[in-house]
Amino acid sequence: MPSHDGGDVLFITFDELRGDCLSALEHPTVKTPVLDALAADGVLFRNHFAQCSPCGPSRASLLTGLYQQTHRLGRNGTPLDGRFTNVTLEARKLGYRPTLFGYTDTTFDPRPLPPGDPARHM
Repeated sequence: MPSHDGGDVLFITFDELRGDCLSALEHPTVKTPVLDALAADGVLFRNHFAQCSPCGPSRASLLTGLYQQTHRLGRNGTPLDGRFTNVTLEARKLGYRPTLFGYTDTTFDPRPLPPGDPARHM
C-alpha cells in the first residue's frame, strides 16, 4: 500500500455555525480560542458556500465533489450510492487511515449486502 508523506489531516465541518462566528475571523463578541489555534496552525477557508441543503446532502457534496443532482441525496439519512468515491476512500488509496466520527447524517449504501443482513436495516 502506498504511504503518505507523514503529514496528518484534520478536516472539520460544522453544522449550524455561521462562518463569521469565530474570533479568528475577528468576531467582536464570540470567543473561540481552541478553533482559533487550529485555524492559526492550519488552513482556514474564509469564504465558503454550501452546495446544497440540508446538511446531509451538503456533506455528501463536500465529500464527493459532486453536485446534489449527481449524487441524488435530497434528504438527511439517505444512503450515498456506493458507486461514488469520496475523499476518505481516495485518502485511503494514498496510505492514510481516515476516520469519520461525530454527527454526519450519512449512511452507507446497503444494496451490496446480502438479503437478510441486519446491517441493511441500520
